[in-house]
Amino acid sequence: MLEKNSVILKILEVARWAPSGDNSQPWRFTILSDERFIIHPAPDDQSVPDIYNGDGRAKWFSIGALVENISISASAHGYKAQIIPRKDSPEHFGWSPYIEIILRTDHDIRPDELYPFIEERSVQRGCMKRRLLTSTEKAELERSVPSGVNIEWVEKGSRRWGLLKLISHFTDIRLRLPETYKVHLAVIEFFSRYSRNKMPDQSLGLSRLTLLLTRWVLKSWERTDFMNRFMGGTIIPRIEMDLIPGIFCAGYFVLYSKALSLDFEGDIGRGRALQRFWLQATRLGLQIQPQYPPVIFSHYARNNISFTSATHMIKKLSSFSKKYDDFFGGESSSRDIYFIGRIGEKKNDVSSRSLRLDLESLINQ
Repeated sequence: MLEKNSVILKILEVARWAPSGDNSQPWRFTILSDERFIIHPAPDDQSVPDIYNGDGRAKWFSIGALVENISISASAHGYKAQIIPRKDSPEHFGWSPYIEIILRTDHDIRPDELYPFIEERSVQRGCMKRRLLTSTEKAELERSVPSGVNIEWVEKGSRRWGLLKLISHFTDIRLRLPETYKVHLAVIEFFSRYSRNKMPDQSLGLSRLTLLLTRWVLKSWERTDFMNRFMGGTIIPRIEMDLIPGIFCAGYFVLYSKALSLDFEGDIGRGRALQRFWLQATRLGLQIQPQYPPVIFSHYARNNISFTSATHMIKKLSSFSKKYDDFFGGESSSRDIYFIGRIGEKKNDVSSRSLRLDLESLINQ
């Protein structure tokens, strides 16, 4: 049993503020010694469809962001974190794959400049300032990601408008699926500004009237399906979640990589790069709105992966996935894209956000 002031607990107390889809926090820790521990995936909730996970990749992106937080936090305590991805699981661990972390004292290490921004970083779903990023801001953000990860900026004219429309089309599709309905019902905490293991509904970027309507519509799938089919139920959410914030921001960024492998180790690397980019944005006073669904759903369509019982939507998805591939230069180019987001200078302070589970609940005893 570790003492309350142990360096591992201090590091993990900060590192647990890594981002994860729907605030799922898909990681657990097993402490092996005072300077050695294991990160392994949390058990999946079989009652909730895994539609946003993208064949498990989104989970490893999140764990990669956690790993980067651990590395940054360790530097603030005079340690270098040795990170060892493990594919083979010894019988007494029972997880595969997992990540082993060994903390090594380093008297020459300096605290990472991004450490103060780990807990401050959050998802912004409202409007931002419209000014474009400066060349200095872009250079700082590009410096934050490792070699092998590239950034495309989509800021002006028809290209920006084209990406906004594509994202809106994917929103229309996903809001019509029974699987995403079940996910939203499970991961949104209603009548809440903060949540430790879900998304508070007041953080969704919806107006008060739309939020009231959303709470009523989500009472049942039949009601949701009726509203979407016959009452234009996806129009207002698309306006408030896609169109308005897509106009009131600096633009979009696209992260892609041809150098990293497509296995879980490569996805950890992608998650680490995303986290450094996001923390650097926070350091610069910028905010980010993730736009991940187009990446996931185009992957499903491109690879003929069965992901929904709403078969009438699959043909529509295939059409927009083809447009998505064409937008980014063809299927071979779009395959390397792993994250899309809006970015801009914050307009208002974040008044509602997801919190995190207590560290004690994340550690296997």
